[in-house]
Amino acid sequence: MRYLAQVHKNEFLEKYQLRLLARQEADNLWEIIPEEAVILLGEENTMSEKLLVFVELSATGEIERLKEATNW
Repeated sequence: MRYLAQVHKNEFLEKYQLRLLARQEADNLWEIIPEEAVILLGEENTMSEKLLVFVELSATGEIERLKEATNW
């Protein structure tokens, strides 16, 4: 499933995380995620704070693809 997310730095863990903002339901239909949902990124992922990204998650919640959403 495809999500729109924003990169944040978790100061306590000193790692970056993704805050999921919306979920793509159809080609032109996005649903806002009302509750706070975050995914921790691995050590190798250092991204800019507040960057908007598209993230595709597997059925088990693993990140399959991650790309910047700035050109969207």
